[in-house]
Amino acid sequence: MLRVTVDIFSGRPNPSWVLDEAKARDALHQISLTRGAIGREVEIPPLGYRGVTIETLTDQLAADYGLPHRFHLANRSSDNEARGIELASKLVSEALGEIKGTRKKLLAAVPGTDEPGLGKFLIEQIEGRVLGSSPHMLVFEAGPPTAKPAASPVTCAIETLPFQPAYWNDPAHVTRNNCYAYATNMRTDTFPQPGKATGHQVPFPPDCKTTAAGAISDGAHEGNDCFPADEAPRMVVAMVIWPKRDYHWYRLHTEGFWGHKPSGTPARNVDQSGNVITNPQTCNRGQYTEFCGYFLIPKSIKVQ
Repeated sequence: MLRVTVDIFSGRPNPSWVLDEAKARDALHQISLTRGAIGREVEIPPLGYRGVTIETLTDQLAADYGLPHRFHLANRSSDNEARGIELASKLVSEALGEIKGTRKKLLAAVPGTDEPGLGKFLIEQIEGRVLGSSPHMLVFEAGPPTAKPAASPVTCAIETLPFQPAYWNDPAHVTRNNCYAYATNMRTDTFPQPGKATGHQVPFPPDCKTTAAGAISDGAHEGNDCFPADEAPRMVVAMVIWPKRDYHWYRLHTEGFWGHKPSGTPARNVDQSGNVITNPQTCNRGQYTEFCGYFLIPKSIKVQ
């Protein structure tokens, strides 16, 4: 059998499904005919669409076609990207249309949703027909990182932690934690979701209000709602939204920049342009164009 995953979201689970033996062998045969379509590993995958990941679930299946057990298609790094895009689009199209029953399995990978137009959206991303918009601000004025809205007179005591990507990028943990785990500094290995631990998981589609409500249910506060000293370290985080698709979180570090961890990819402190993030409101966030605000994370936060 073969697992196909569209690596695209940061907070939400990625769409993922399993092909049976016959479909898996047909897909691998087609891929083996054009090995140049297989993408190389990208050191720092971008925020947003990152490619289609193929994983064989048995040793023999990969060996039969002389292919790696895990590889990527349409991640913009292969020698024959056009063929990779064609193969990846076909896999998604079949899963959402031609193979009866697989649609439900795919949608089940995103808990609590039955997303209209998911297939069209995924194929647009694979084929590069939807480009990221320029970042803009919705809630706070641009300026240096702060734990409060610029116009608020309230100043909260905060603590910061040093940037330690090695802790998050350990191979045993990197794929099992997302941006929310990173923001809350809780390496749960459960790909945690805002509100899940407290029974208020974010409904689809995510937006600023519902995602913030989930995190606040877990114990977070808005940036001008201070915590007492016994909740230290009281960390500053920022939340943004890919409209009607996904959410993403950043965390302020001792060095003065912000770190983040898109989905199961490595933690980093740079934006879409490769620039160190000194302000999450104005950095290049790709399609995560809605800036929702700053929040405080206490020691007692519950994350699942």
